[in-house]
Amino acid sequence: MPEGKTISNTKNLKVLRELIMAGPDGLSASHAAILSGLSTPSVFRAFRELLELGIVENIGSVWRVMPGNLYAEKAAGLLDAERYMMLESLVRQEIAQVERKATGHFGLNGFALVAFGSSIGEEPLEASDIDILLVAEDPGGFHVDTTQMKASLSFSAYNEIEDMWRAGDQFVQTTVARGIIIRDPGDRLARLRISAPRRVAAEQTLDAYIKSYNRELELYSRAYKSENWEEAARHRVKLADNMTRQWLLRLKVQPKSRTELAGQLKTLCVSLYNAFSDLTREVPATKRRAEKADKALWRYRFLTSLLSDETPEFQDLLDLLYGDEQTAEIAAMTFLLSRGFQVAEKKADMLVTDPDSGKSLTIEVKSLKTGLDKKNVGIYLLNRAGKGENFCLVYNPYRDIPADERVFSVNPEVARRAKEKGIRLIPSNVFFSKACDLLIDEASKSEWIETLLGFTPEVAGKPGK
Repeated sequence: MPEGKTISNTKNLKVLRELIMAGPDGLSASHAAILSGLSTPSVFRAFRELLELGIVENIGSVWRVMPGNLYAEKAAGLLDAERYMMLESLVRQEIAQVERKATGHFGLNGFALVAFGSSIGEEPLEASDIDILLVAEDPGGFHVDTTQMKASLSFSAYNEIEDMWRAGDQFVQTTVARGIIIRDPGDRLARLRISAPRRVAAEQTLDAYIKSYNRELELYSRAYKSENWEEAARHRVKLADNMTRQWLLRLKVQPKSRTELAGQLKTLCVSLYNAFSDLTREVPATKRRAEKADKALWRYRFLTSLLSDETPEFQDLLDLLYGDEQTAEIAAMTFLLSRGFQVAEKKADMLVTDPDSGKSLTIEVKSLKTGLDKKNVGIYLLNRAGKGENFCLVYNPYRDIPADERVFSVNPEVARRAKEKGIRLIPSNVFFSKACDLLIDEASKSEWIETLLGFTPEVAGKPGK
């Protein structure tokens, strides 16, 4: 059999990995291309080859692993083994420690182990960033002395995992789907990952975060009042993490590992990302630093409350981020008017002016389903603006892909020609982030216009300005 039509082909493995993690909901080709880092044509070739092997199936524009396919389950196990070996040695040692003690307590086939958290990303990180989930029929009574461990250990019963999955629990679904399944007697977790429907119950998940926040707040307040600065710092970081997850969930973004959390926040709101980074930075636990961090915590809480769906202007921004073209255009205009700009319609464009400084720019809003490249950007978009015109094309890249998984990548030739024509290419999530700055008074109207006019797109993997 030619190498190109085997599961072990590198591109086929990359695509299969993402399909396994996506579960029965599957992925479109453009979505799989973003997640795997491959080109869309390469993804289509991988899909077709996996289809010929009977590993995947195609339903309309969606591709998914064939339900109940034993080879897919075996492949998932091999992919987990590969990811496990990428972990740093200290992480593997801590997992091995839990595994040895659990084997003595439950027996060789009496438990499952899943590693998740920031250490399972592309770059292995510190052991303190890893979480280990132990699943057994009855995990009660099992104990591991974690005083010498940096990893965080949690427990659950098999029936709890399955019930929580069916109920749409985001933690369980994300942990099992994207974590590394290290032990799985009878492949119970593997079958959940590949075949069980994923319908995240956003309201229940949000309620769980709110309850967790209240618990952490009580512990933080107690530690702060008793001047236990190290303990207060730990709970303060958890509070910031919790508030960020609540904020993202309200934006229809499913928070993942702790490392990915910051990246998701940065994609959608740089001001919040900067505040979050300062708040969670490790510093010596002293009274002076604790007092400064306490003020930062309450400011962060204020910002996440201001940037919420209860604020009308922010609701307009959400429509810009998720709506179709007409909805996004109306949302942009409504928001700009609410912030004191003058907005004049010119066919499909909006002339936006700061009445105080007289500075202006022209905006066109596009909501796309196929990204932005040399093929689909079209002659119209590149020829419509003259040289020197302050024109910005605000577009929604890959509208059918979740906001936290979209990328802003422009064909270099498109970027060059657009620059010649005076066109600034700005994805809706970047516009959203800049608009948040206006909402929290991080920028004046004049500065905001200058920022948009100075924006450069990401080309060949290099980030925009």
